[in-house]
Amino acid sequence: GDPTAVAATALASAVPASYSIDVISLATAQSLSTVAGAITDATNMGAGTLTITRGATAVPITIADGASLAAVRNQINAAKAGVTAAIVQDGTGPRLVFTATDTGAANAVTVAISGATGQLSALSYPSGMTQDRPAADAVFKINGMQVSSATNKLSGVVDGLDLTLLKATTSPVVVTVGNDTVALKKGLTDFVSAYNELSKY
Repeated sequence: GDPTAVAATALASAVPASYSIDVISLATAQSLSTVAGAITDATNMGAGTLTITRGATAVPITIADGASLAAVRNQINAAKAGVTAAIVQDGTGPRLVFTATDTGAANAVTVAISGATGQLSALSYPSGMTQDRPAADAVFKINGMQVSSATNKLSGVVDGLDLTLLKATTSPVVVTVGNDTVALKKGLTDFVSAYNELSKY
């Protein structure tokens, strides 16, 4: 296995053991973008109400007539609705990109628009924007047992061990917690007695 695929931190409660970690896929944050060419006038996006929904939480954002694309971006970012917005320039003109603030399938968003005028309807999802990257949970195996997580930072999945999944593996990575009593007394806040070694499989 690739020792750079998983980072491990042993806590004071860790006990000596070895774990086989196989990373099938990493958790990802959803990314949406407006269709190429959909925004032809970045100085006036029109008016309407954007409602960004993540899980059971819906956040309405009222856009006043005459708002520029930059102003719409700023309003979305100020609303803290589970996405950050950014303007990307390509050969077709400006495009607005939404990136979910958190990884995991449960943090996917939809965007509904009511009372839209002008180009504002281009920001709806799934009917307007394109999903460039789906929201997904991390999927991995610990000693052959499959587990999933909304994040790539795993705290408490294994007693006394925090894991960070960095990339998918083609073969398991073995994480070994050694019996270092001096380090354990210090609380083991760094990667001291937990280390990765190439799997013998």
